Amino acid sequence: MEELNKENVKNALDDLFESALEYKKSPEYLKFINFLTTFKQYSLFNASLVYAQMRGARYVLPAKQWKEKYKRTLKPNAQPLVLLRPMGPVMFCFDVSQTEGGYLPREIENPFFISGELPSKAYTNLVSSSLKNGLEIIELSLGSTLAGFVENVDDPKHKKIAELVSGRKKYITYKNKEVELFARIAVNSNYIKVVNFPTIVHEIAHILCGHLGPWEGWPNRSNLDKTIEEFEAESVTYLVCKRIGINTFSEKYLSEYLDNHSLIPNVSIDLIVKSAQTIERWIKQK
Repeated sequence: MEELNKENVKNALDDLFESALEYKKSPEYLKFINFLTTFKQYSLFNASLVYAQMRGARYVLPAKQWKEKYKRTLKPNAQPLVLLRPMGPVMFCFDVSQTEGGYLPREIENPFFISGELPSKAYTNLVSSSLKNGLEIIELSLGSTLAGFVENVDDPKHKKIAELVSGRKKYITYKNKEVELFARIAVNSNYIKVVNFPTIVHEIAHILCGHLGPWEGWPNRSNLDKTIEEFEAESVTYLVCKRIGINTFSEKYLSEYLDNHSLIPNVSIDLIVKSAQTIERWIKQK
């Protein structure tokens, strides 16, 4: 057991130091810092270890505490996160996404709470239309604070989805036709469709607004400030979801920004509207 503990610590520390190289990039640094500020139940170093091993982790406890505090048990094949124990060797902990059973407060169980009812076939139509147009939607088991992300299949810097699914080809068959993929969107398989739907809309908005580069007549705006990119994507998400009866955190994001800034970022209103119209059309296509 001692040898096992040493090996787990070594692997966790290796992951942490390797990831530290990415933290020097401002977007990654901001994500890292934000994570540490919300992970208050453990030391900053242990929070860093959690981030290195599962960036979407939300709430981490040892298996015994999950059972005693929340009457929850581990899911089959749950992978432990290695943390350093105060005045001791290591402890093995698990994120809430790796457990099942008893009731949890909403902020722990589902930080992406969505209200409203998803219209019939809206989700399947959007997934199908996306694939038809060269955007593949993939469900992956992600940490509980990671709703999803998007990757350009030709960008050598972003191959996380391909690595997680043991490699993915650039071409895929859709209704007996070969489709060339431009991007893949990963959504959290631990969440239901009404939660994943706004995530898909948000990531498609990034593509249509040109944040991943030029595609199918859409412009190349890949060098924009991240604030502009997120404001545009959240605006599209708000428009699409609100118009079909879903209330999302996009409204909160936009409201908080406008409360703290006298002007909106230098966004393209034209592209926001056109992107929302395109996604609405995809939702209605069969």
